[in-house]
Amino acid sequence: MDNPAVLLLLLEQGNRSLVDHTKDFVYLAPLTHYPDSCLCTFYRAGLNIATKAQLIADYIEWVLV
Repeated sequence: MDNPAVLLLLLEQGNRSLVDHTKDFVYLAPLTHYPDSCLCTFYRAGLNIATKAQLIADYIEWVLV
């Protein structure tokens, strides 16, 4: 399965660092023809629960400050 579009859809952070996950995503994204809005959704969907929780906490703090 060497199709970059499929690999991108299946990409998950799992136990890897956010940096490693992002590097893989940034490598695969330009090899597909997905619009930016879809890429943003795919990126967020592939993040692990801890990273998603941190993003929400940071967003709430940013909004309230």
